[in-house]
Amino acid sequence: MRISQLSEQTGVPIPRIKYYIREGLVPRATVTAEDPGGYGSDHVHRVRLVRAMVTIGGMSIASARAVLAELDSPQPQVPVALGQGIIGVNARPGDPDPGGGTPSSRERAAALIDALIADRDWNLAADEPALAPLITAVETMIDTGHEDLLGHLDVYAEAAERIAGADIASLAPTDDPAAIVEKSVLGTVLGSVFIDSLRKLAHSDRARRLFWPAEDIARAAREDSAEAGEFGESGKGPEGA
Repeated sequence: MRISQLSEQTGVPIPRIKYYIREGLVPRATVTAEDPGGYGSDHVHRVRLVRAMVTIGGMSIASARAVLAELDSPQPQVPVALGQGIIGVNARPGDPDPGGGTPSSRERAAALIDALIADRDWNLAADEPALAPLITAVETMIDTGHEDLLGHLDVYAEAAERIAGADIASLAPTDDPAAIVEKSVLGTVLGSVFIDSLRKLAHSDRARRLFWPAEDIARAAREDSAEAGEFGESGKGPEGA
């Protein structure tokens, strides 16, 4: 297929596909007499994968390149690719900048996280890439005078354990190493989007119920009115249906 067809199948604009190719994220076309376009199903899959990691998941180009290099290796390793995926997610622009607080608050934040990890008996490496931004977030809460909100950390950790358990359970033991790596990375990258988006939606729901209960009352009244109208048009109520 030609690049225009590749764009149509993936929904990714041609300039972006060319950018992926220049950055070494998508292989170049293999032109033959039978296929002058040079793109195939493998290119379709790779473009969709890169889009998921970079455009939707926000992974850096460098991290995506490292993940894909591991994915393309003869024996891809899940820990290596997953580590690169976590680094890529945590290196997105706009993340907290370590070192912005005071040394004392940084030490307190690190101690809180160390205690949380010890209490939950998590088996982690000393240089886990997700630790630094977590400590920075806790440090920021301390510096801004909202340390009381840190009482929810254990709730977050409990939810994280359940989510991680579900993620790992989705990895079939029969999957080949490349499939496991791909699922792990996508689960990490897009899972962050899932969690963040669902949490914001849940916040909106809880806030409306707490601060604007009149909206719920009005909505219920509208639903009752619409239901009554339907019964009126049919001439039957629940008993006569």
